[in-house]
Amino acid sequence: MVKLSDINENNYEACSGLMCTQEQCEFTNSPVWSLLQAAYASFKDKSKLYCISDDNRVVGMIRLDFSVYDDYYMFTNLIIDKSYQRKGIATQAVRLALDIFREEKKFEVVRIHVAMKNTHAIHLYKKVGFVSTNKFSEKGLLIMEYSL
Repeated sequence: MVKLSDINENNYEACSGLMCTQEQCEFTNSPVWSLLQAAYASFKDKSKLYCISDDNRVVGMIRLDFSVYDDYYMFTNLIIDKSYQRKGIATQAVRLALDIFREEKKFEVVRIHVAMKNTHAIHLYKKVGFVSTNKFSEKGLLIMEYSL
């Protein structure tokens, strides 16, 4: 069973060793960079990095942004280790992240930024229910939205 849990002294080393495929590394931050970003941002209570596990094995991580933006949630740095991809884990992890946002009840929208070349991610997000806004971020990334 896939679950999201806090990153702590028992799983941070496993998270830092996660490996994406060479193609995917073009689209996401390294696990170590993600850990550093989350440590700084969570210090300010703006975002939180979660460990993704499947049957008690660390298989990925995801960062949820709760108050970085004024009127929406965002998640970034979704990484599933290349050994565990194509098993539906990312789909389940995104759904669990959406559940966490629903429970907080601060905003009604979740946004993500995704590279147009990252067709696997776009397919995943559409499957979960995200839609394209047909707008792009300052970095040229497609903005997709999900209504909670």
